[in-house]
Amino acid sequence: MSKTNPIPWYNLVAPLYDLSVKGVYNRARRETMRQLQLEPGQTVLDIACGTGENFKYVLENIGKSGTIIGTDYSAGMLAQARRKIEKNGWQNAYVIQADARTLSPAMF
Repeated sequence: MSKTNPIPWYNLVAPLYDLSVKGVYNRARRETMRQLQLEPGQTVLDIACGTGENFKYVLENIGKSGTIIGTDYSAGMLAQARRKIEKNGWQNAYVIQADARTLSPAMF
């Protein structure tokens, strides 16, 4: 693997990523949601969303009338996020493979 390109590593660990950090960030995620003061109907962009672990916390706040869009550069991480979206039946959650350094409004 390239030392300058972490994407192959993220693709490799994606299936186990959530297990490796399970519970580590949950308190921080809840606190972040409290501080963001999200409201029903808002649209949220989660840049570098990884496996979409933030989605459930965001969706609890924006509800079914809101939208969450996750971007990540790793196809492996996005595959995990897509599985979560499908498993949970989130009709208002979307993912886009993109490099955060090159995001533009036209992508959305």
